[in-house]
Amino acid sequence: MTHALLVSNRAPAPVRQALAEPAARGTAPFAELLETARRESGFKTDAKNPNSTATGLFQFTEQTWLDLVRRHGARYGLRDAAAKIARDPATGRNEVPSAEDRSAILALRKDAKLAAAMAGELSKTNRASLQRALGREPTYQEVYAAHFLGATGAARLIRAAEENPDQPANRLLPQAARANKAVFRDAELRRYRTAGELAGHLEVAHAAPADPRGAISGAAFVEGISTTRRASGGVLSAQIAAQLAANES
Repeated sequence: MTHALLVSNRAPAPVRQALAEPAARGTAPFAELLETARRESGFKTDAKNPNSTATGLFQFTEQTWLDLVRRHGARYGLRDAAAKIARDPATGRNEVPSAEDRSAILALRKDAKLAAAMAGELSKTNRASLQRALGREPTYQEVYAAHFLGATGAARLIRAAEENPDQPANRLLPQAARANKAVFRDAELRRYRTAGELAGHLEVAHAAPADPRGAISGAAFVEGISTTRRASGGVLSAQIAAQLAANES
């Protein structure tokens, strides 16, 4: 049984159905969206990050959501909402004049179908941005890092992990570190992770290449551990190793 199927069995039926729609449209693979939703919210449509404005199945921040609705909303039945959002050319921020309209638009982050649709669009955009920044096809783990850190932040982390892995990750990406202390800090060592450690934690170090056809192998998606990392001597639990062996047989 593939990891995507194992995770899918744990996701509520409405969430699985919502994630299938952007996959059918070709904006992002189902397994990729499934894994991102699991890692971001544990499939909870009303999840809220207490340290930032991130909310919903894919933990969209307010500015990210407003930008996605402004650019793609009309395609998904949100033409009126999209028309109410204006991007300030001076600051780059997305603004909604009416506080009531703004609240209503932001509340849509808890709608699984709309959140999945926007996640698919963001994934497609992030993949293209990483292709330009890295000069190659990004891995699925790297596309997830772009969802979590933004495409620019993910590219910075990937480069830093290769060129200067010992620098503190919170200095490299201070805003993201403030909003996600649990990810940036190593609780055991009681310090912030280095760029190399954070890249490993987010599975972007030595990640397996993405399948250009948009399918993800079971091996590449078992707990985010790639076959490349396994071959290089990574330690796997017995359960994960057994699942990998089953996937490859």
